[in-house]
Amino acid sequence: MARVSSEAGRATAFQVREGRGRRPGLAVEEYLQDVDRVVCSTFPDASRRKKLGVGRWEVTLLSQNFFTFSFEPVTVIESTYDLESGALCIKVDQLDLRGLPASIVNSQPRLEVRGRLRPAQPASEGEFRQLTGRVSMKIDFDLPMQFMQLPGVSEVVQGILESILSRMESNLQSYLPEDFITWQQEQADAQKG
Repeated sequence: MARVSSEAGRATAFQVREGRGRRPGLAVEEYLQDVDRVVCSTFPDASRRKKLGVGRWEVTLLSQNFFTFSFEPVTVIESTYDLESGALCIKVDQLDLRGLPASIVNSQPRLEVRGRLRPAQPASEGEFRQLTGRVSMKIDFDLPMQFMQLPGVSEVVQGILESILSRMESNLQSYLPEDFITWQQEQADAQKG
């Protein structure tokens, strides 16, 4: 057996339309505090996520390929909102590589994901707010020696991590701004009613 380690990180920045003037209860900070909703907007396929508790979700990621094998990584995401820093925080420490034969992964891989997403200070009359985030991912696992002799093992593992990060970033940028507008409308309707 040989130990394989890889890590990747990514920064992101995108805008949400908050509206002119700061309307009480409708700012993006309040939205980010609804951590379960943010997870659902980031992973919109309900069949691929299961709620385990407040801010805890089991999420089945899209299929990945490791040479001739196809597998679906399953993680447990923990999300919290840090009032002091005004940031949504995510943490992942569990990974199940469903679909890979036990002969490839003899022991559970160690995964560490840490991420933060926070809004910038609002412009005085700006309609949009900038959100900035950073996520890092590190994985360690044991691989049989015969796989280590294949060319490009480290590159394949690195490519899998980059693919997962890229998909998460794409989902955040595509779905969160839309869901934020929906959430604002729901909150405004509730305030009227």
